[in-house]
Amino acid sequence: MEQTRLDLATYMSGSISRIMANAYKNVLSNPREEKFAFRMQQLFAKSEKRRKKVQEKEGIDVPPFLISSISTTCNLHCKGCYARSNGIANDQEAERKATMTPQQWQQIFTEAADMGINFSLLAGGEPMMRKDILEAVAEVKDMIFPIFTNGTLIGPSYIEFLRKHLNMVPIISIEGTAMGTDERRGQGVFKRTMQSMELLKQEDLFFGTSITVTTENYQMVTSSEFIDRLRSYGCKIVFYIEYVPTEAGTEHLAFIDEHVAEMGVRQALQSPLFRKIRAARALGWEHTGGCTLFEHREEIEEMISPCLS
Repeated sequence: MEQTRLDLATYMSGSISRIMANAYKNVLSNPREEKFAFRMQQLFAKSEKRRKKVQEKEGIDVPPFLISSISTTCNLHCKGCYARSNGIANDQEAERKATMTPQQWQQIFTEAADMGINFSLLAGGEPMMRKDILEAVAEVKDMIFPIFTNGTLIGPSYIEFLRKHLNMVPIISIEGTAMGTDERRGQGVFKRTMQSMELLKQEDLFFGTSITVTTENYQMVTSSEFIDRLRSYGCKIVFYIEYVPTEAGTEHLAFIDEHVAEMGVRQALQSPLFRKIRAARALGWEHTGGCTLFEHREEIEEMISPCLS
């Protein structure tokens, strides 16, 4: 069992390195991006050693990457949005969950980088609605930040920001087709994402796309024709995200923060909840698809209750 856990950690770590190594092969004609890619490859190797050192000395299993929701606001109302469903994103300021300050996020990621974590997906809400946070965390140069965005806010100001900070990588979410994207995200959204991709392509900036995969679209979005189309848009990397049910009756589409600010990453990883999840090997529980912990939310809630009391 112990060997299985170690193998999983190694697999996850290697996956991040392989993803970025393969993606950055597409920028070898761009000296600026190539230099950055070479530096990050060296950093990945060093970071794996850092994580192992922390595990050996402190007994902390350090993950190779984080997923961080930095925004509680969004300019769209996408169908099935997990952030709105879970109350993370809200139009009413009085009902929004508290967010950490730019300085707190910078501190969190600085600590994470020191522990050997060099990859954090930035989500929301819409992360590009919090440029103050993006500007702060961009200064953590030992980390890459894929920004999962709806792509509608990318203009000259953001283009200049992305040119200055190559570790900030926009990942634009689409549903595959114009019809599918507008159906879920709103009329005209697909056209706006295409305009943003064109701006990024003109500036020769590294960017990618995020595709929500369901039982209804997986054949189309994984076809070679679709991938070629994305390449023609200028995309260098594609993230496939399994649909996670957030509304009753949508399960068929799935395949078969204040405490962190106070404690920091190191203490959070040693919290009672994380220890219980690891002890229960929850990530290996049987599930029909999507997020394992969401599907077993009743068991997770039982774990959370004692931790909050």
